[in-house]
Amino acid sequence: NNRSESARARLDGHARQPGQHCPMEVAVGGFELDRFPAGAVLSVRCGSTRRQATLETLMGVALKFPVSWEEMKEPLRVDLFKPLATERVVLNPREEVYTVGLAADWTVALSVKPSGPAAKSTPSPVEPPFERETTNAAGSAREYLEEHGILRYVQTMLHAMVRLRPPDPYDFMAKQLQS
Repeated sequence: NNRSESARARLDGHARQPGQHCPMEVAVGGFELDRFPAGAVLSVRCGSTRRQATLETLMGVALKFPVSWEEMKEPLRVDLFKPLATERVVLNPREEVYTVGLAADWTVALSVKPSGPAAKSTPSPVEPPFERETTNAAGSAREYLEEHGILRYVQTMLHAMVRLRPPDPYDFMAKQLQS
């Protein structure tokens, strides 16, 4: 059909060197957001790699895939999902299993743990929001908080609270601490 021939012509016009491995990008656009359900998620699968995000965040964004144009063996798969339920889980470094209630009758269990020896030794990418203390007392307090994962846990909880903006933030924090 003309649309696919036109798209192929635009893609073929992209500067690619024969035999050169160049990861593929899929740009998303050309849609009217208000015509889709709120919170709709677009999912694009290329081979075994899937990239997905809400339509709001995909406007003009290129999804990157580790396969080159020449290595493509299958067509892209594009799915549109509508979230049925959403819940955020604040991870506690001392917990491995979480029960997540997604709706009245929908509950799933998640097991969260490092994926291997390298994961255990990798330093956290989240730095505490203060500089290294110079006194023994402050250094000792920081060491204690890091040893027990308190800083990361509280930062994650606060991040979730700011994103969700619950009507009663104190109740939200109490429930997170009790879970």
